[in-house]
Amino acid sequence: MATRLDNTLSALKGGITGLALDKASKNISGWEKALKDAGKPELEPITKDLAKLRGMLEGSDLDGGAIGKLMTKLGKATAKLAADASATSQKKLGSLAEMLQGAGKDLS
Repeated sequence: MATRLDNTLSALKGGITGLALDKASKNISGWEKALKDAGKPELEPITKDLAKLRGMLEGSDLDGGAIGKLMTKLGKATAKLAADASATSQKKLGSLAEMLQGAGKDLS
C-alpha cells in the first residue's frame, strides 16, 4: 500500500482538478481493491465512499459540490487513519488527508 500511497500523492501534487478523470477513477478503483484486500472492517466505510466518488466521477454530469463534500469526508477519514499508522505512513496519510480536504473545500 505504500507504493499506492506514494503514487496517489504524486498524482495529486498538481492539484485535484489537474488529474484526468479516467486516471482518477483508476486510482480510486485501486484503492477500493487494496482496502477490501486489507480485510479490516474499519476500512469498509472508506471503501464505500470511494466507490461513491468513483461513480460520481464516471457519471455524465459532474456535481462539484457533492464531489467536494465526499472528498472532505474522505479526507477526515484518512486523517483518522493517520493517527494510528506507523510514523512513515502517518506523515503520508496526513498529507493525503490535507489534499483531499483542501480539494473538497475548493469544490464545495
